[in-house]
Amino acid sequence: MSVADQPLAACAGLWRPSDEWGDCYTMVMVDATEELFHIHDRMPVILHAADHDRWLRAGAEEAMKLVAKYPADRLAVERTDIPWFSRKAPPAEAPGLFP
Repeated sequence: MSVADQPLAACAGLWRPSDEWGDCYTMVMVDATEELFHIHDRMPVILHAADHDRWLRAGAEEAMKLVAKYPADRLAVERTDIPWFSRKAPPAEAPGLFP
């Protein structure tokens, strides 16, 4: 998947230093748009080009206004026959939550 209307896309993310792991990073996710739900149920928050600096400098309340689905008609999806993951069924003898 790529952003059709931007030469380079930026996703909203968070980071923090950690004594145990060093710098820790995560991308902010939202529910996928209906058009992309068959690919995955979530998608990263893709920032509009005009909002890149705003995300980096905004306080929490202002940043939350940028947490939204990117319009599906502005995304390009290149399909392949190769799955990017495979789901494994749990073993039949997998322990349950309750004895």
